[in-house]
Amino acid sequence: MAGLSLLSWRCNGDSYDVAMVASRLATGGVPVWWCTRASDGGDAGDYLIDASASQSAAIGNLGLKVATWLGDRLPEHAQRLSPARVALLGGQVSAYPYFGFAALALVRLGLPYRLVDGPSIARGALKESNLLVLPGGFSTWGLDRGEAAPGADAETRAFLDRGGACIGACGGANYLSMGRPGWTGTAAAYPRFPHEYLYSGVGIVTLKIEDELLGIGLPPTIDLPYYHGPIYDELGPGVRLLARFHQYCFPGRLFIDNPLERPFFEQEMRGRAAVLAANGPRGRAILLSPHSEMGDLVRKYIVLDGYVRHYLAIRGKRVMDETLAFYRATDAPSFRLFLNAALMLMSKPLPTPAPARADGRGAKDVGQRSDELHRNVKVALGDVGRQLGANEYDDVVRGVVADLDRRAAVIPALVGALQGIAADHEIVDEWRNIATLALPELTGERTQDHKLPHRLMNVELVISLAEAWKRLAEVEHALAPS
Repeated sequence: MAGLSLLSWRCNGDSYDVAMVASRLATGGVPVWWCTRASDGGDAGDYLIDASASQSAAIGNLGLKVATWLGDRLPEHAQRLSPARVALLGGQVSAYPYFGFAALALVRLGLPYRLVDGPSIARGALKESNLLVLPGGFSTWGLDRGEAAPGADAETRAFLDRGGACIGACGGANYLSMGRPGWTGTAAAYPRFPHEYLYSGVGIVTLKIEDELLGIGLPPTIDLPYYHGPIYDELGPGVRLLARFHQYCFPGRLFIDNPLERPFFEQEMRGRAAVLAANGPRGRAILLSPHSEMGDLVRKYIVLDGYVRHYLAIRGKRVMDETLAFYRATDAPSFRLFLNAALMLMSKPLPTPAPARADGRGAKDVGQRSDELHRNVKVALGDVGRQLGANEYDDVVRGVVADLDRRAAVIPALVGALQGIAADHEIVDEWRNIATLALPELTGERTQDHKLPHRLMNVELVISLAEAWKRLAEVEHALAPS
């Protein structure tokens, strides 16, 4: 097909800007194909785009390279991407910061969302979406019960029945499983310890990827944060295994002081299913037991809480400083797995959702909300700084605080980047939601019992969200019709 352009991961340093631009083009109605194999000068995972000359120039102005595609016809392995209208579950069962990690991954990958909860789902909010993301939290208990929202479970099933697709992580994966009242039963698989999930624990685990599409752009194994996610054994009809638990890495205590122990992993988890794809009479979904969306951000503070304390005396402050400095919160390697899961669902037809009914609140006070958030980030960092002593571990923490203090300037900069984007756009509305919901996690009473790594992680989550949002706003401006 003449006129197609190749948007390559390799030629663009494997930057997630590649995914962001491709996702936004597809959402805007530009034909975009996901190459599931290598051919004609492209690698598996690259995108073919039917972009105009002005759009190609705009992509170049964003610092990305596009090349003329050399093939003479569209390869059979290239999958046309359906435009995704994403709903992200928040509410009581996935309150901030639980949904915040998924928000970070979605925005960084160019898939902005509308936040929904049980009551809004019960009122029909999912009619405005075709891709539902169920992050970690407590949807294990079902939405009707967990959100006190009768009808939310039925609306979720109706969403799946009409062709909507779903990604569920941890508690969200439980909810998509089969075997308990309130669950959707989308995947004919019953997790071990579904009710008493605390038997497992918290840590970093290695997955072995066993599906070609899920593994595009990834090595055969990948490390992910794990927080009591479902462990699958037998798989029923319509369920395909995508990845297994492979190795135990190390335990964690961040958020929840319940470290995953090696004997439990060896006996109950190694070799068992960790990522599933379901496609059957109860809908299409991908179920992720560990948290690909938490990525390097959560891993960094698990390491600050344990690894740094242990190895500081062995290798010294410089090595620990470098270890912490080179985590990539907004470019986590595991985001590629989350992206592949989304693309696997988007490469099949998705229904056309009803028009969104946003109220445009975002533009009214987004600057004020952001200013308040910025002030509270500064206060939280100052509080941590005043608690630090003269020992070497606290010196390492001071370096983290200084880096976060420098990066916090992105929050007021984001407000400028949002100028000119329509008030009813999800980018504006949902940043306003983040700026509001993150405040209690920074300096509120609930933070007083949090350990220092937990408090710093809350700060970096806010900053990372602002960094991803700012880049998305820049892409949105660049690709807007002139």
